[in-house]
Amino acid sequence: MALNFVGTIGGVGRKLQLVKLANSQTVEVGDAIETYTVGLGTLQTAAHHVGGIVDAICDSKGNPIQISNPVAGTASSTDVRSQATGTGGLYYALVDFGRDTIYSAAVEGTIGTTATSNLRGCHIDINSAGAEYGEVLESTATRTEGVEANFYSHGVDPNDSTRMLVSIAMSEMQTLTT
Repeated sequence: MALNFVGTIGGVGRKLQLVKLANSQTVEVGDAIETYTVGLGTLQTAAHHVGGIVDAICDSKGNPIQISNPVAGTASSTDVRSQATGTGGLYYALVDFGRDTIYSAAVEGTIGTTATSNLRGCHIDINSAGAEYGEVLESTATRTEGVEANFYSHGVDPNDSTRMLVSIAMSEMQTLTT
């Protein structure tokens, strides 16, 4: 599962930053991460401020890490799309920190069953309970003022009715108080 880039609000450019990843986790392109807990990129948890969305796994200079043995004739990428970080602190990611970026998110559950999540305006969390950091969890959708969630929903993805368009609602770049 991954949060897939769709576009930006008002044509605003993406806010990519190089972030060193924390050890002992598996990070994928399209995962939501945060950096405020330990100063390194860690996988996002529900109801907490989002740092951003992983755009690429890369080296310390921001260059995508290439697959060591790509298979000729396949339709796969030549870039590493998922990386288990060891204890050496060697991995980095280009992360989009922009609140104006819209993503198409896979949804765990049936869209529209909680807080009319099929319509724009609800807030919804990443599926950290299911260890899917590139997917939102339908049962967390809310329209209750004062109840925060990671993402703002723009409604159903018009290109795939099983997915939802979302943008970061709780950004660690804006504030750490709710």
